[in-house]
Amino acid sequence: MSFRSIIDQSNLKMAYKGVILVSVPLLLGVLLIMALFLLLKQTEREVERETHYRTVSMEANVLGGTLIDCVYTLSGYCFIKSKALGDRYDQVAAKIPEKLQELADLVRNYPDELKSVQRMQMLSRRTMSLLNTLRHSEEDEGSDPHQVILLLGTRSHLKSLIMEFLKEQQKLVGALKTYESPGMTFSAVSERLQQVLLFGVIVMFVASLILAVYFSRAITGRLNTVLDNTIRFTHHKTLLPTLQGSDEIASLDKVFHSMATTIDEGVNLIKQGEARVRLVLESMPVGLIIIDEAGLVESINERTKEMLGYASSDLVGKHLITIFPEKFNGGPTSFTTELTQRALGHSIECDAICSDGRNLPVELSISHLQMSEGERLLTTIVDITERREVERLKQEFVNMISHDLKTPLTSIVGNLALVAADAFGPLNERGKYLVDSSEKQAARLISMINDLLLLEKMEAGGFELHISKTDISDILRQAREAVAENARQRSVLIETEATEAIVLADGARIVQVVTNLLSNAIKFSPENGVVKVVVEERPDWLELRVADQGRGIPVEYQKTIFEKFKQVELSDSREKGGTGLGLPICKIIVEKHGGTIGVQSQEGKGSTFWFRLPKVATV
Repeated sequence: MSFRSIIDQSNLKMAYKGVILVSVPLLLGVLLIMALFLLLKQTEREVERETHYRTVSMEANVLGGTLIDCVYTLSGYCFIKSKALGDRYDQVAAKIPEKLQELADLVRNYPDELKSVQRMQMLSRRTMSLLNTLRHSEEDEGSDPHQVILLLGTRSHLKSLIMEFLKEQQKLVGALKTYESPGMTFSAVSERLQQVLLFGVIVMFVASLILAVYFSRAITGRLNTVLDNTIRFTHHKTLLPTLQGSDEIASLDKVFHSMATTIDEGVNLIKQGEARVRLVLESMPVGLIIIDEAGLVESINERTKEMLGYASSDLVGKHLITIFPEKFNGGPTSFTTELTQRALGHSIECDAICSDGRNLPVELSISHLQMSEGERLLTTIVDITERREVERLKQEFVNMISHDLKTPLTSIVGNLALVAADAFGPLNERGKYLVDSSEKQAARLISMINDLLLLEKMEAGGFELHISKTDISDILRQAREAVAENARQRSVLIETEATEAIVLADGARIVQVVTNLLSNAIKFSPENGVVKVVVEERPDWLELRVADQGRGIPVEYQKTIFEKFKQVELSDSREKGGTGLGLPICKIIVEKHGGTIGVQSQEGKGSTFWFRLPKVATV
């Protein structure tokens, strides 16, 4: 990295800036620490030298004094023959070799001083040898010390040894005095340490301050540019030009410019999409009202205007409860919550108030709509006036069937029974055949009418279940008895397994379901066929299966066979007898119990109809 690139902050990464801000003061700190370390080492050496000088000098002086003390003690002993002085001499003489050895240990690492100490040791041994000779000669009786000294010529020799010893001592002390005047005194070193420390702290502070100001001014200025761009973006103003350079701030500004461009393009696309959505909503054949979370109307489409007779200005800005004042009685405050709970994802029927005061029956549903302004609620309104009319006509038709068809058919069946019983005279074979056929067709019509009425009642929710503990074996017995004659006529055997299963259900309705399934199985079974009924019990549910050996059901019909009037072949209604309403009725009864019903079949291998009931009633 060149110096120019370092100076040019626009191309300097934030990591490099951080390294410079940290490394420069750190480098100055390291240099300061090194300088302090060198000064401290110098101070330690000076202190060590001075301590060594003081210790050796003191030990040398003490040794010289000890030797002289030894001489004077021996002289006193020689004159007064005091045992105490003799003992003192012995003690002082014993210390001299120890003191010399301690002194030798102190100067072991100093060759010149060690030579002097070794010379002193040699002189000390010779001196002590003479003194000890004198000491022992005094112990001999009759000896004259003065004569011994004069005779042996030791006085002058002893004096010369002592003088040489003292001279060697002074030589050693003189050599040590060279350490007493070092280049710098301790106080001077301390002052120099303080000066270096103060200078280093000032240099580090100034360098850190210069670097911090230099980098922070450049970084702050570039960051202010990015911040200004964010403010401009929020106020939909033109952004400042992109920052130059390759550092993180320049990269951030480039990314921000790119993001802003993308967002602007996205907003434009959203607005275009909303415009298309509004165009579609306006052209839809159902009424659409967009409301906010508070329930205030924001827009309505043309179909709403046509249905209710309002203009946009009549509803926009007003609460939706204005159109549905009777359906929601909680007031505007709780209207949106109640409307969402009841109509979100569902359809409810209610009356809308038109502009002329009429009540218009509509089907109302709610769904979420995401818009640029935020989430909105889309209210769909469908005019169900025609549906209500169809339902009215349907009800009239059901009433007509129940009164105008069922009653005459019942009378016809009764009259045919009387004719068949020869109540009006005997009939020939041909007449009996026609009367029997007419009676069966009339009974079939009555059964179809009954099924139709029952299904209509069930779909309208007009029937209730009477739940109780029901023995499955009893249900199977009743169902078998109901279809026994039909099975006998077709030579079909019904096989059931013994079971002790108990279920909470409406027994009469479950008998109706099993009877219908058995009837269908017998109807489509070949002669001498077998219909098997299997009951499977699990901890939470019970499943009953009715399997026949009939022709089977194609796959494409297995999903629609439970719908009204659905049969596999159109001829089944004529040949097998049936209305196509039995399975839909079974489905409604099973699902009313909280269960499920279905079929498993393969063409040519029979069918198995099954239904599953929870052991605990869910209704």
